[in-house]
Amino acid sequence: DITFQNLKDFAVNDKIVPPSFFGIESKEVGNERDFKSIINSIKADFEPERITDEKELQAQLTIFLKAKFPELKIEREVVTKSGNKLDIVIDNDYVLELKVPKSRTILRDLGAQLEEYAEEYPDLCAVIADTSGNKLPDGKILDITQDINDYADKYLRKFKVHSIVLNVRMR
Repeated sequence: DITFQNLKDFAVNDKIVPPSFFGIESKEVGNERDFKSIINSIKADFEPERITDEKELQAQLTIFLKAKFPELKIEREVVTKSGNKLDIVIDNDYVLELKVPKSRTILRDLGAQLEEYAEEYPDLCAVIADTSGNKLPDGKILDITQDINDYADKYLRKFKVHSIVLNVRMR
């Protein structure tokens, strides 16, 4: 037997109608579920090609998201009211901040960005490219995996911001 609640849940969860259609004011639960679905999809299915910089990773991830979630509005480099530039914004609610760090300093600075962005966008996720094993311009081999893992833990503890760490090769 199909109940009214089954129909309502289906219609809201599959975005056939907005929650307000049924008089549901808050869609926080739906947002959280949708955002987790996007994050899990990136973790499971996104395999970046070789990149030269953060912009290339941003372009690849945007294409992936548009193909995987065609019903969602996905924008790159959205400027906020306060003048910050968000890397990827999904449905005006979810934010992905990307980094391709070559040092701890970049990871520390990302923490400050996340802290600031989290005030305005509670559904926020850091996407960090681990490029360990690649050669730096000075000829040294980059080894930043442990720093990335340490900072990802710190972002979660301090700001409640999850991180996705991708193994990425540089061109």
